[in-house]
Amino acid sequence: MSGNDWIAQSLAARYSFESLSPVSCVSGQQFCLVIAGDSRVNDGFNVGQAALVSTNGRKSWKGYATLPSTFQVLAVSCVSSSVCWAAGATRISATIISAT
Repeated sequence: MSGNDWIAQSLAARYSFESLSPVSCVSGQQFCLVIAGDSRVNDGFNVGQAALVSTNGRKSWKGYATLPSTFQVLAVSCVSSSVCWAAGATRISATIISAT
């Protein structure tokens, strides 16, 4: 996908995007995942994140897993619509790698 393949979409107001939001799309499929800020998850100091998923070639997005505000996803990589890897850190700098 090139930069010309992306279309601006409206999302619920609770979602926000930092200057670098991790995103992964599966080659040859309609599946993409992006990590966005989720204002519903707020511990008073940090805003949590949520996984937004598109299964129709980025035409629409649905929010799924809400991540705790103590963990920040820094990178994602999806090899299929059912297997994604995420790497990040806790707010106290412990490195975590997880698969879904």
